[in-house]
Amino acid sequence: FKFMAHDTIIGYIRKLNFSTTSLPIWEPSAQLGEPDRIFAVPVIPNNDMATALTTGQKLLMVGAFSSYQVREVSNPVFVRLNELYALTGQVAFLAFERADGRCLDSTAIKWLNLA
Repeated sequence: FKFMAHDTIIGYIRKLNFSTTSLPIWEPSAQLGEPDRIFAVPVIPNNDMATALTTGQKLLMVGAFSSYQVREVSNPVFVRLNELYALTGQVAFLAFERADGRCLDSTAIKWLNLA
């Protein structure tokens, strides 16, 4: 069970406190390599998620991300581009890979929308 959000949204959450006890919602990790936590649940940063605090944005995901399956369609392809940068004495490399993914259990991951 984990949370996932953009770094900007995580920054907002870090500043929040419980209104009655003034205890922080955010718990920084005490151990190197361990994720920070919200309500004792690990938080994974994902900078491909929404950052704007506007109505209708999906800001936070929570769930069992082990139910998400990534499928690699093909092996990575690497291309060396010798001629393109030959005049400047440089060599460029291009790499790409086809991949896909889907959630195996639609009830395992939920979005928090800003209403």
